[in-house]
Amino acid sequence: MIKWGTDFSDNYNYGARIELLKNDFVRFSSPFMPAGTPIKVWQSKTEYHADRKSPMLPILMNGKEYRIVLEAEFDNADAGQLTIEFFDVNQDLIDKVHFQDLTGNFTYPENAVTYKVQLVNKKHEFIIFKYLLIFSEPLKEQYEFKLNKNLSVLFFKAKHSYEGLKTTVVVLKNSKYVTSLEINEYRNYFFLLSNESEGDWLEAATYVVDRLQSISKSSPIEINRGLRFNNLDHKNRALPCILEKLIPRCKIHEMPIHTENRSALLKEKAFLNHYQTTILQAIVSIKKRNSSFVDMSTSRDSANSQKNTIRREG
Repeated sequence: MIKWGTDFSDNYNYGARIELLKNDFVRFSSPFMPAGTPIKVWQSKTEYHADRKSPMLPILMNGKEYRIVLEAEFDNADAGQLTIEFFDVNQDLIDKVHFQDLTGNFTYPENAVTYKVQLVNKKHEFIIFKYLLIFSEPLKEQYEFKLNKNLSVLFFKAKHSYEGLKTTVVVLKNSKYVTSLEINEYRNYFFLLSNESEGDWLEAATYVVDRLQSISKSSPIEINRGLRFNNLDHKNRALPCILEKLIPRCKIHEMPIHTENRSALLKEKAFLNHYQTTILQAIVSIKKRNSSFVDMSTSRDSANSQKNTIRREG
């Protein structure tokens, strides 16, 4: 998942209005910028001593097919397009691909060393950029991709499920720029992109627990610590333990050995119990709301049916 980021040196700034929105979305508006001009540029290679920033794009394999998807809102259907440029070891341009529909497939050239993605202006009033995805094309055939509303959970659901199919939950630190996810064996994957927002944390934990509870009891569930896990705050680092307590089938990969004293252990237990209860209460509340919605819909349908019957009898 590739985001806009907070460094504005790679976007068009002349007369542009740029607003940082929730979930790291960005609203961009520069109606008078020339057509064909890049609005935003992401690069796979940077010179840190000169640019003071890390690469914004994932490393790709030569000769492999990939899919690129831009998630954004535009004021019109012809506001912009995506382009990808590929460069060799001498930084000479090898090829350039255009995506009018802001999504499509491409093959990373055999002699490519770096590449650049650009969101190019055609004619826009405003753009609300959400995120950019680049993934291996076979993943599209194997997985159904889902995101929760706060973009804090990425769920790769195996399209061809079977009894005993494994599920892996990975807890990692969310990034303001780019988050690379590793998918190896064929199984279900939940990636929790943790941040310090209490609301986002609870929504993500509730989303995952609710779905893990519906998985077949014969399917093993493994919890892994992902990138920058140790940089997370206390409640996010506690997520693996909370999931293991709420769903006993969950097994934490490489569980650390506790060396705290008894007082610290009791304090940690109380902390875990508090958040376990909070998550369960949130799930119950959601199910009650959904149940009420279904009941109201059923009541309306029943009332409409009765009205139609009365009209026919009259």
